[in-house]
Amino acid sequence: MKQIVLVTGGTAGHVFPAIAMAEKLKDQAIFHMIIDDRGHHFLNPYRYLFKTIRCLPIKRPQKKLFYILSLIWAVLRSVFILRSMRPDVVIGFGGYFSVPTVFCAQLLKIKTAIHEQNALLGKANRFLSKKAHIIGISFKNTLMAPPRALWCGNFLLKNREKFHHSLKRIEKDTPLKILITGGSLGAHFFTVLMAEVIPNLKKDSINIYHQCPACDVQTLTELYQKYHINGTVVHFIDDMGKILSWCDAVICRAGATTISELLFFKKPALLIPLPSSVEGDQSHNANYLASIGGAMVKNQKDLTPKDVIEFLQPPHDHIQKMTSCFDFYTPPDASLFFNQIVGASCY
Repeated sequence: MKQIVLVTGGTAGHVFPAIAMAEKLKDQAIFHMIIDDRGHHFLNPYRYLFKTIRCLPIKRPQKKLFYILSLIWAVLRSVFILRSMRPDVVIGFGGYFSVPTVFCAQLLKIKTAIHEQNALLGKANRFLSKKAHIIGISFKNTLMAPPRALWCGNFLLKNREKFHHSLKRIEKDTPLKILITGGSLGAHFFTVLMAEVIPNLKKDSINIYHQCPACDVQTLTELYQKYHINGTVVHFIDDMGKILSWCDAVICRAGATTISELLFFKKPALLIPLPSSVEGDQSHNANYLASIGGAMVKNQKDLTPKDVIEFLQPPHDHIQKMTSCFDFYTPPDASLFFNQIVGASCY
């Protein structure tokens, strides 16, 4: 069987697509992970063989020397790992961490591929794409992607795909089911926002499932109870597929995985991109979903509690209209990317 190395950083947005690909092709290849030490806990349930390489991000000029030293170490360790493994293909999933290993693979004449999760090709992938044999993109017309890039979509874990993901009509005279999430760790911003929104909601008209930081769980729970709003507050959602299948609409950030899940489950959303996202990644992602009619986008600095109240208030014709737009969305064919990966060592 072919040996394939997946190189991914430590955030959920990079790790989960890598795991999803390995799960899809596990009968056709043996997968090894190269990951930084932030992401070990994501891999534990899957038991993939992995090695760690540390490479510091360059954020502060005074730490440039440490970055250079860590980069040299990452390159040397990458050469050692790749020579010992002798993989058929090395696949990078973006981020600064992927650069040393994928670049070394290119120098060693090993077939390489990259996958971009966001609607803007990131700096690391822009650099690596010049010599990459295969380029996969999650969004059609990804900005700065070369013409030869394959639109294959993002890769979702199997525990998402087992749930219902067809168009859902909002029933009249039934509570609107809303998911509020700020990413895998939650977002305090949504807690502050909902503290002003909750007193203005009509009881029995809405059912909210709210994921937030651990420190905000008690505060939000008490707020929902005080104003008699049906709200479930959790710190972490173990089974996002189940909740996305349940809800009518979502209020959330616009990370690449989030947008891919909204597309897969055909869920309309009020998107508030993270202002500090690299190169405005989340704004590009959000605008993509809005361009097909599936979302409203509000910048965090411009968002008001009134905007959220209007989004949630009946009648919900605007939400139903956004839901209907997914009927015209044609999903990409991931097999184009998979087939080229599996056959990469043959050409």
